[in-house]
Amino acid sequence: TTEEPDVKPTTRLRLEEIVSPSSAIAAEHKICTHLSAMTVAHGDYSLYTSKKAALGEDPLRPDANPDQLFGRVIKSKKSIGQIIMD
Repeated sequence: TTEEPDVKPTTRLRLEEIVSPSSAIAAEHKICTHLSAMTVAHGDYSLYTSKKAALGEDPLRPDANPDQLFGRVIKSKKSIGQIIMD
């Protein structure tokens, strides 16, 4: 049996797998985890657009603008991995 993580002051969401009694997965093997964040903000579309402008394009989205990402990449001294993780 895997122990559930401790709740921390930054815990914002608890995710638990729902296991049906008829499932082949035993209840003691279900997954439970916590998502944490330093800041959680709720807002309208303008919050999203302001954050997107500050953070830049998500290169994994099909609607991303590769020219904007490329502009940030060539200006940075960071590796491509660091840029994407940022």
